[in-house]
Amino acid sequence: MILKFWKKIMWPVSLLLIFGVSYLLLNQFNKETTYVIQQVDENGALLKPQTYRSGHVWRNVNYKTNISGYQLTNTSEKLPQRFGFTNETVKLTYQVKNKQQAKNQVKNAKYLGAGYAILTANTVDGFQQDDPNGRINNLRLATSNDGVNWKMVSANYPENYVRDPTPIRIKNKLVVLYTGGILTTTDLNKWTNTAYDFDNSRLKLQYVVSPDMFYDANESLNIVFAATPLNKTNSHLYVTSFSKKRINTGKQVHKITGLKMAASLSDPHIEYNNGNYYLWALNTKNQHLEYYKSTQPYSGYRKLKSVNSLAVNMLGPSVLKVKNQYRLTFNMLNSAEATVSVPYTIKVNNLNKMKVTAKHMQGLEIPTQINSIGYEPQK
Repeated sequence: MILKFWKKIMWPVSLLLIFGVSYLLLNQFNKETTYVIQQVDENGALLKPQTYRSGHVWRNVNYKTNISGYQLTNTSEKLPQRFGFTNETVKLTYQVKNKQQAKNQVKNAKYLGAGYAILTANTVDGFQQDDPNGRINNLRLATSNDGVNWKMVSANYPENYVRDPTPIRIKNKLVVLYTGGILTTTDLNKWTNTAYDFDNSRLKLQYVVSPDMFYDANESLNIVFAATPLNKTNSHLYVTSFSKKRINTGKQVHKITGLKMAASLSDPHIEYNNGNYYLWALNTKNQHLEYYKSTQPYSGYRKLKSVNSLAVNMLGPSVLKVKNQYRLTFNMLNSAEATVSVPYTIKVNNLNKMKVTAKHMQGLEIPTQINSIGYEPQK
């Protein structure tokens, strides 16, 4: 009796089981999973913003692995070639194709620049999201022999969060000043990070912002930077010496003073020419460029011109001397949307009669977007 009953229901039960298993398998294979693709150098620093690839289970993954100046070290066998059942993060590691060529590029270049790349946002219509939450900013180096056309440097970059860098070559070392300290390398591979060494007991500055370098009348190297004193809100500008032997700052710090200077300034640059010091800085209240002149490096400044005719907010203005001409470089900043533009440059022929208008703006000839470009100082 039981056997007859079992025989009667066996086929319907089997069909239900087959249908159920088939449904589950079909549902799993029809599921869409997402892979986060991270492309990093041998130091683990991101080379590009991470990308996302989505697809159904067992479909092929398209990695798009090419990066100029680098070659992928992961073999295709080690990378998942098809989407699995769960979301994954896939890390692609790259090595510099020609490390000696990169070292020679930095060593022999006439002009050297440094900026930072925002690795948490892609460039869309020439702008990048500059969201401070979870942002990754990595160092980028560029070289030029004419001050106009720039070439990126393929290197193993440090994993440090870098903001507002300025480079200088000292013997066999490459030194990069930035908001967080001083980066040093001899091989574009291993980097050391050192804190600023000036005496902060009297000024009680919270941290260094937008450090830049300049040569004074005696051809001595100095640093100009912005900082906010403890329990204060306005940012001021300061100057200290820099020792090429110690590769660090001097102990004494001087506050920059002058007539009719904006209450809060940042992103400074100083250029010495014919007995005068010319100071560019951003007014932090409106992100417009301020322009000052003095016969002393840190006192006696007077306002020459407030460059607000551009009607744009700026980020990281810097100046490169090319022969008898100066090139003001900056990114435009849309504070309402927290986005930064590709870098622009404006030619300046006369430091006493600087004309900065929108019609003089040109896109910087550089292969990729980098921000707050700082240049190696010229004597």
